[in-house]
Amino acid sequence: MRSLLPSMSYKRFPLAMACLLGLAAILAALTFATPLLFPKKPAEPITSEPPEFAPRIAPSGVYYLLEPTRFSTGSGIYRVTAGTELKLVARENGKLRLTDGQMEIVVDPSAVTDDLDVADLVRENGSALQAKITGIEIRQHNPGSGRTADQPPRRPVPPGYYCLLRRVSQFTDSGVVAWPPGTRLALMSRTKGNVRLTDGDTDVDVEDLDITNDLEIAELVQQNYIELQSQIRAILLGHHNKKKVTTKL
Repeated sequence: MRSLLPSMSYKRFPLAMACLLGLAAILAALTFATPLLFPKKPAEPITSEPPEFAPRIAPSGVYYLLEPTRFSTGSGIYRVTAGTELKLVARENGKLRLTDGQMEIVVDPSAVTDDLDVADLVRENGSALQAKITGIEIRQHNPGSGRTADQPPRRPVPPGYYCLLRRVSQFTDSGVVAWPPGTRLALMSRTKGNVRLTDGDTDVDVEDLDITNDLEIAELVQQNYIELQSQIRAILLGHHNKKKVTTKL
């Protein structure tokens, strides 16, 4: 019996070692093969979607005048400057009846905007333009210029013509004819406070405050109008492009 026990123990040892080595080999194989058989998905980066772009729009029923306008009342001339906030009173035959809180005016929808960025632009532009016109008039009529207020400007418009200070439109049988600021029109007749002008095809009645015989001022308002329209288009195009990009994202 004593001689048998050492012999049995000796025989079991190689078998146990073989089992352990085999198990270790299997574990090693699994450790190596698991990433190949079951690869880990890369962690997705955490991204936050940008908020959808929305232009600054006035509340419903609120509009802003794109160009200055004036009209006659029983007590005189009522003026409304560009960028003035107006509220909708009613829609009438494709036009808008608006009020600034004191007077009501009827305008075409194209004469107003509900875009606050555009409203800010035309308001600031109108103030800056008037300051420039005033500066020209002061410079030309100050004592150092050697001119008096009743003398013609240094660069006058040819006799019999005037230039518009603001955009003017006229309804005709064939549609609407419009003349931008700075347009030169021929004088047809003059009454108290008003003049009738023509471009050769269409006549239009305007007030004395709407015209100038000073070429420097006419060129100023013409160039200002061109630049202003370009800036308005840039704002609206920028809004469109930003909205288009955020929608794709």
